[in-house]
Amino acid sequence: MANTKRKIGGEDTNITFEDQQQINTFARKSARIQELKDEIEQKKKDLQNLEDAGDEVMLLDDDTAPIPYPFSTLKNFC
Repeated sequence: MANTKRKIGGEDTNITFEDQQQINTFARKSARIQELKDEIEQKKKDLQNLEDAGDEVMLLDDDTAPIPYPFSTLKNFC
């Protein structure tokens, strides 16, 4: 296949098409892993918020008091 010369660290280095494909694959997978880690962190925050809200509801003294709840967050759980 085709070779490409690239200057890496002051030296010319040959990178084959296959090498470049592997580099691209690695970069895509690495980016996806970071996206998933970010998503997990957001889910952990959401879970903590829901647990906190559940604790607050349990601590209510008045059983007839209305419980405010934003319905916009329901779409994340359906």
